[in-house]
Amino acid sequence: MRWPFPFPRLGRTYRHVVRFRQVLDILVTEGFGFVVVRMNLQPLIHWPARLRRYLTASPTPLTLPAQLRRVVEELGPTYIKLGQMLASRPDLLPVAYLREFSQLQDRVAPLPFARIRPVLEQELGKPVEDAFASFDVEPLASASLAQVYAATLPSGEEVVVKVQRPGVRDLVRTDLEILEQWAGVLVERFPALKPLDIQPIVEEFSLAIKRELDFSSEAGNTDRLRRNLEGMEGVRVPRVFWDYTTDRLLVQERLRGIRADDVAALDAEGVNREDVARRLVACFMKQVFEDGFYHADPHPGNVLVADDGVLQLVDVGATGYLTRESLQALGGILVAFHRGDYDRVAVELVRLGATDELTDMARFKNDAAAVVGRYYAMPLRYMRLGTMFEEILVLARRNGVRLPAELALLVKTVMLVESLARTLDADLRFLEIGEPYARRLLQRRYSPGELVHDLGAALQDANYYLKEVPRDISVLLKRFMRGAVRVELEHRGLPGAIQEIDRSSNRLSFALIVAAIIVSSAVILVAGIGPRILGYSALGIVGFLVAGLLGLWLVFAILRSGRL
Repeated sequence: MRWPFPFPRLGRTYRHVVRFRQVLDILVTEGFGFVVVRMNLQPLIHWPARLRRYLTASPTPLTLPAQLRRVVEELGPTYIKLGQMLASRPDLLPVAYLREFSQLQDRVAPLPFARIRPVLEQELGKPVEDAFASFDVEPLASASLAQVYAATLPSGEEVVVKVQRPGVRDLVRTDLEILEQWAGVLVERFPALKPLDIQPIVEEFSLAIKRELDFSSEAGNTDRLRRNLEGMEGVRVPRVFWDYTTDRLLVQERLRGIRADDVAALDAEGVNREDVARRLVACFMKQVFEDGFYHADPHPGNVLVADDGVLQLVDVGATGYLTRESLQALGGILVAFHRGDYDRVAVELVRLGATDELTDMARFKNDAAAVVGRYYAMPLRYMRLGTMFEEILVLARRNGVRLPAELALLVKTVMLVESLARTLDADLRFLEIGEPYARRLLQRRYSPGELVHDLGAALQDANYYLKEVPRDISVLLKRFMRGAVRVELEHRGLPGAIQEIDRSSNRLSFALIVAAIIVSSAVILVAGIGPRILGYSALGIVGFLVAGLLGLWLVFAILRSGRL
């Protein structure tokens, strides 16, 4: 059997094949066998997976998005993280898929501490009892990548200890390698996926999950957020203990408080919820418009409120960054929206996006202006800025405008902050709190210092192009004159067609050989050539047996492929 796909290095072959077969078995079991067939990977499927497909068929058929969510859940941590990332991308997926992926939960049954202890002690370089004054072996939380414990340092400070689960790094690395290898093949076999631009999505996800697996990166983000918010009254971020922290271990200050969505508990403590809500929005606006770096997962479990009303941001594993250009465009959008200039909002959105010759710019501007105009007519207390931006992302996808991925993450974060703030204060005017931050950003944008900076950057670019472009044109002309310019043609789908023709030819040749053996055996039997068994030619009988076995083998191979 010819191997259905190449692996770049032999050392990874076994690890890849074992995991890849698990992925294929889950796809077939959950009703996605057509994907396996289209990619010509049937030889790798275990027969038990096919049998399970029929024995465990759901009595009530699920929708395709629900089936896909179930597949993602079964595939494990890497794919759950990918599904959660896609849940925040309305510019890529239809609403039905976003709704299903938003249900993905990254909570798993905890491993016993005996499994975690070796990792913990390897990272600490000493026994747990020597590193901590006390350590509670019952985890505070358990996720697919790590488990979190409460402990006390020898100095008496209470801390939380985040330990990476054993083996998870190797599993994630294998999954990423498989995804990176097969992203291009998937688009080739399913042309409808081409507009999604899968390869950059896989690369973006790969970088994100690798950062999440590096706890020292999370520690750095936590420290950075803490320094950025130090001057803001009533906001606190935990301190990192770097002497204990490694790439698989994170130790930071333990902050105690009430979940920000627990309204009854906050009221019982006498906390002013309106003040907390305004401080939450102001804190977020500062992170976005002043720092360009923000906590990207402010769900209620990551936002705690102390007894004195101090806002505490924890678990800074997911963060967002904004480029200078994106930040300025967002500031322009917010100010224009506050003024009611929704034509300007559409213009700023177009500045943010990448377009091609198929993009209908006039239609996108009109659609975006219509959405913004509808929201502008609402009273501020009813306005949902996150929902408006989500609608605009969907419009961008429909009109072929590719908005940056950082904007999709920001929209998801805005929706989380807005929802949590309105839980605390239903009359909160989100836009009213954020507008001064956007205005200050624009003031800085058009300040003399910024204009001088922009002019200097433009002159540097002009100088570079004036020097390099003539040189590049000269090199291109010389190569053209020497006949060194080549045109490469890419045949889409041709390798798959060639493989199908090759397989069909082999089966046809095999069937002809079987038929020839049957005819030859019949002639030998009639002629009575050679020794006899029960009065019949032994050679003829053996020929028929061989032909029968080969015929059964051919039928088995055809049935195994799933196509007659």
